[in-house]
Amino acid sequence: MKKLFWLCFVLALAAIPAQAHVVLTDGAIGVTMHIDPDDAPMAGTPSRFIFWFKDTTGHLDPALCKGSFTIASGDRVVTTQPLFAQANSGLVSVHTFTFDKPGVYTVRVSGFPVGTVSFQPFLLEFKVRVAAGSQPSQTTGPQNWVVEHAPHLLAGLVGGALILWLGFRRPRTKRTKSR
Repeated sequence: MKKLFWLCFVLALAAIPAQAHVVLTDGAIGVTMHIDPDDAPMAGTPSRFIFWFKDTTGHLDPALCKGSFTIASGDRVVTTQPLFAQANSGLVSVHTFTFDKPGVYTVRVSGFPVGTVSFQPFLLEFKVRVAAGSQPSQTTGPQNWVVEHAPHLLAGLVGGALILWLGFRRPRTKRTKSR
């Protein structure tokens, strides 16, 4: 029974998808960044940046935060947008930007308190590699999904077959030596 448990445990770990989210902290403020599509921006294709904020002190209030979302290429600022532009978004900030050309860009997220609220000012920098754009392939839909998830499907099939084999096989009878 222990072997079956460990087999299921190992197969479950193999089926966990990898995450590419980047988490940075500046004092009490932590930020998780996700980029759609697939944390892999491409030149010429709109990229959606999603930032989740965590303040261990609980004082960060987006309505009372003067901040910016900035993308730079070297010393040149490519775009700057207000950090919490959407009302009632909570501690989430969403921005859309289309990169003109491939390369390595610096994404800066910064903010400081305005008014009576007192949270620590923060400045976080993420390095983002932008790939060259490509033409969309002719294959779409389920065919791409199967190719993308082939390792997980294979692990599930092999794991299921092993579980069935272990569950339905006849137990061996112990042979005793006669003297």
